Amino acid sequence: MLARERSFVGRRGVPQTVHCDNATNFVGASRDLRTQAGVKSAKHLLLRTVGSLLLTSEELQTMLVTVKAVLNSRPIGALSDDPSDGVAPTPGLLLVGRNTSSRARPGPA
Repeated sequence: MLARERSFVGRRGVPQTVHCDNATNFVGASRDLRTQAGVKSAKHLLLRTVGSLLLTSEELQTMLVTVKAVLNSRPIGALSDDPSDGVAPTPGLLLVGRNTSSRARPGPA
């Protein structure tokens, strides 16, 4: 879906309106974009932390788990605009009932 849209825009320019009779294409494209954003965030954290170091298998696995914990500790969104309302939900909070990276921060191996 995304490749077709890019191809169309490349040939014809950005359309003023888009009509679709099958919304599942847009739902699938949205999921694909979220996955790509997650991979990009993980790659960015890993490269920023490790750089060009050569890691052992165990060190790489530890770094990946740490990056996962950091990504799962990022807020999904605020519960409200009032900061005194409590903690913003995170993927880690929803998955295991608590934030997963209170101590996990990426750093040099």
